[in-house]
Amino acid sequence: MYTARTLIGAYGWEHALHIMQCVHRDELTPALAVIDARHAFIHRSRLEIEETLKVLRTISIPHPTGAGETRKQMPPLRIGEVARRIGVRVSAIRFWEQQGLIHPARDAGSRYRVYDEKQVRALQVVALLRKAGYGFETIDIVLAQLSAGTPEQALAAAENRLQELAEVSRRCFDATAALWKYVEELAGSKS
Repeated sequence: MYTARTLIGAYGWEHALHIMQCVHRDELTPALAVIDARHAFIHRSRLEIEETLKVLRTISIPHPTGAGETRKQMPPLRIGEVARRIGVRVSAIRFWEQQGLIHPARDAGSRYRVYDEKQVRALQVVALLRKAGYGFETIDIVLAQLSAGTPEQALAAAENRLQELAEVSRRCFDATAALWKYVEELAGSKS
């Protein structure tokens, strides 16, 4: 009973049931495949969150200003200037706009796209996350978190998620140890 409860806490009841059924049929390989898949998922999630943390730490660094000095507002930039500044092609920025990640203003006279400081920072985030292999849905979520609060809030949420993953990983470790003990006891009772 302890092994089943431990497996459910780590892998969920469906996976725990499948693992236990495999063990009782003396089919350890499929049971281990379920366990390995969960560990791989946790590992991928951890890598994604760590990459997100790098990005969030990068964008949450305050811009330097002198003591008592207020920072000048950056003048709006055109798409080519922004592309050079963040190191991407103009076509990438246009594509990200098509995906709904950014919404540049238009110059009243020329109708050129213009980007303010907030949009440039959002584009930096998009560029960093795309480079790390993130999909548009994930990027949209990160941008929404940043626009809803501060980079520090998004940073805290990502750090909390990393701690949650560490706890899930620990539960998986405990469950694997309990399962192995159970498998050894089961084998001993059959001899």
